[in-house]
Amino acid sequence: MQEDIIKTALLGTGKMPLKASSDLEDFASRIIARQEDKEDAFLKYAGLAFIYQESGLEPAEGTSSIEECAAETLKELNSNINQYLLDALQAKDEILFDYLIFRAVQARKVAPAAIVPKLLNKAIEQKGKADKILPVCGELGKWLCSMNPEWKKISEKESETANWETGNHEERQRFLKALRLQNPSEARELLIADFDQENAANRTDFIDLLETGLSLQDEEFLMKCLADKSKKVKESALQLLRILKDSLINKSFVNHLLKVILIKEERQLLILKKKVLHIDTSAVLPDEILQYGIEKVSSQKGVDDNFFQLAQLFAYVEPAVLVQALNTEKEEFFRLLTEHPQAVLLQPFLTEAALRFKDNLLAEKILSMDNSFNSKLLELISEEQKNAFLDNYIEQHLIAVLDILLDNRYQLLQHNMAERIIKRLAINPYQVAQPVYQRLALALPASLIKLLEAHANDDANDYQKRYFSNQAATMLRYIELRDRLHI
Repeated sequence: MQEDIIKTALLGTGKMPLKASSDLEDFASRIIARQEDKEDAFLKYAGLAFIYQESGLEPAEGTSSIEECAAETLKELNSNINQYLLDALQAKDEILFDYLIFRAVQARKVAPAAIVPKLLNKAIEQKGKADKILPVCGELGKWLCSMNPEWKKISEKESETANWETGNHEERQRFLKALRLQNPSEARELLIADFDQENAANRTDFIDLLETGLSLQDEEFLMKCLADKSKKVKESALQLLRILKDSLINKSFVNHLLKVILIKEERQLLILKKKVLHIDTSAVLPDEILQYGIEKVSSQKGVDDNFFQLAQLFAYVEPAVLVQALNTEKEEFFRLLTEHPQAVLLQPFLTEAALRFKDNLLAEKILSMDNSFNSKLLELISEEQKNAFLDNYIEQHLIAVLDILLDNRYQLLQHNMAERIIKRLAINPYQVAQPVYQRLALALPASLIKLLEAHANDDANDYQKRYFSNQAATMLRYIELRDRLHI
C-alpha cells in the first residue's frame, strides 16, 4: 500500500494511476466518484491510507500455545533473605549481593517469582555473574529466558561444538580446544588441513591451543611452522617445541644441562660429608641451541651472558626429567638448586618451570626462598602450606595476600591471621578501598568483634583513625548480617 502511494507521488497520477489496496477499494471508489481531479483523489486516498495503517490490524487467529513453566523442585528463600537481596540490588551493594547469591546456591534454594526478573536483568548487566545468578532463578528463570530473547542469551551456553567450517574465529577456537581435549590427533589434522588458508593472527591463536594435549605427534607440524612467514607464528611454534618433552629441541636443552650439572659429596669439617650441586657456569651454549630463541645478552644486573643463557634452559625442561637423569630424589635436587650460591639468579627460570609443569614441590621450595612471593606458585601447594606462607607475607604484601584470601569460597580466616590483618590495616587504612573492607568482614571470625568494636568506638581526631573507625563499624554490620542469615 505504502509503496504504491510513493510511486504515484513520484511519477504523478498521469503516469502512475491511483492503485487502491483491496482493503480500501470501496472507500477509493467513493473518493474517485467525488474527485475534483486525479490529484485531489490521490491526496484524499493517501490521507485515508495513512489513518488506516495507524489504526492497526485485527489480531490474527492462531492455534499455537505457550509451554507451561516446569514445577519448581527446590525450596524458596525465606522472606528475610529476599529482602536482603532486594536491598543489595537497589543499593548496588555488589559485595552483599554476591555473598547472598553464593549462600543461596550453597543451600540449593531459589528466589521468589517477584525477584527473578530483577535477577535476570542483573545477569544481563553483569554477564560474568550470570552462571552464579541463574541457579537462584530456578525453573521460572529458565522458562522466562526461553520467552525473552535478551534473557535467552545468558541462559544459552556458548557452543563448544560450533561448526569448524562455518563458525567465526572464536567459535572455531572453542571447537578446536574442545576437540583437542577429546582427540588431540584429530584436532591437529583438522588444523593442518586449513592452516595455510588462515591469516597470521589466526594461525598463531590455533598453534597456542596445541599446548593442550601436546605430544611428540605434534612435533613434525610444529617444526614445519618454524618456516612460517609470520614471526609470531614461528615464536608460538618454537615455544611449544621448547617445552615438548623428548622433542629434538627439548632434548638438546636437557643434554646440555646434564653436561654442566653435577651432584657430588664434599667433605666438611674434615669429618662430615654433604651433597652439593655444581653448575659449570663457564660452559658456552652452542649455536645449535642459541638458535632456538635463547636470549644471548643478559637482562639481569650482575649476571654474565653465559650463565644467563644457561639459566634459561631450566625454564623449558620438566624438573622430573633432570631428577631421573641425575639419579637423585626430587626433594634433594630441589633443595640443592635453591641452596645453590646463584639460586637467586636461577629463581625466575625455576619459577617458570614450576608453573609450566605444575610441580608443587618445586613451588614450595621456591616460596621458601627469600623475596619469593608469587601468587601463582601459591596455587600449586596445599591449603595448609599456602596459609603458612601467606601469614609470613602479611607485612610486605598485604594487598596481594587479601586478594588471595578473599576468594569466592567465603572461608573464615584463622583468628591470628585475621587479627594481624586488622592491626596492619589500622596502621595504614587507606591502602585498600571500602569494598575490600566489606568483603574482608565476611571472612572475619566472630572472635574479632571486640577488637573491631574498640576501633569503631575510637574518638580520636586523627583522620586515618577516623577513617578506619568508620570501616570497622561497617565491618561489624556485615559480620552481624552474615551471622544472622539463616538460609
